[in-house]
Amino acid sequence: MRPDRIVVGVENNDEHARRIMHRLYHPVCLQTEKMVWMNPESAELTKYVANTMLAMRISFMNEVAGKCD
Repeated sequence: MRPDRIVVGVENNDEHARRIMHRLYHPVCLQTEKMVWMNPESAELTKYVANTMLAMRISFMNEVAGKCD
């Protein structure tokens, strides 16, 4: 419920979608600078990379914990 950032993919000229997404995420993200706006393709790639990075960090820490045991 307290995200570091919210990545939103909307087309540049689609103000209606931008307003809807802003209203949807407003209760979760009261600081508007945490919302990152980009085109849908870039947003999808950004989300894949962020999730992959988190998965790699978790796997690495599990390997280190296994070595410590």
